[in-house]
Amino acid sequence: FALLKGSDRPRLAVAASAEAAPPAPEPAAGAGSNLVWPSEDLTNARYRPDNAVIGNAGAGSPGGPNISSRLIELASMDRHRVELTIDGARPGAIHATSIFVKPAERTGVILEMRDNEAGKYGVARFDLKTAAVILKSGDVTASGVIPAADGWYRIWAAMPLATDRAVIDIGLMDGDGATKYAGDGKSGVSISGVQFEPASRPEPYIATTTSPAPLR
Repeated sequence: FALLKGSDRPRLAVAASAEAAPPAPEPAAGAGSNLVWPSEDLTNARYRPDNAVIGNAGAGSPGGPNISSRLIELASMDRHRVELTIDGARPGAIHATSIFVKPAERTGVILEMRDNEAGKYGVARFDLKTAAVILKSGDVTASGVIPAADGWYRIWAAMPLATDRAVIDIGLMDGDGATKYAGDGKSGVSISGVQFEPASRPEPYIATTTSPAPLR
């Protein structure tokens, strides 16, 4: 995880408020693309926990995913997160990362994104108690929180990439908003429906299992 220490570098940060959900319902799933696979089973070996464990949480949100996982912090003083590498991005294009999250013992979540060593890097932080984006930094162009069913939210952030490979990181924050803190070994959130696509904001969710949903 040495490659994902961009959050240790000083970056320009600006406060941001949550964007309202789209005024019209999203169209039926099936349009667009999703370069993440599998998008719901975060226990898959493609997801690499860092000072955290991933457990199966069973049924997912009626608003999107079919199954969900639990991201749980370890009892250590560090960042508590899970990392995923994604291939097939479009160099030079803005890409949107989105994920369904249901708050539990933790209500603060961070999305951290970078390309393959080409210098593009960005972070968005979310407070799901208030359904708000509390900070975006680096190369993030936009971010938001979209309410879903049954207490779930779809959080998202968009930024440009310079290479065809991206790394995304989904992490927890403590009650004070710290991204590096002493975990208790049991707190976390439910998480599912990871999507990554060339877009300025998330399109309708597409579930994947053994391969990505191809680009249009």
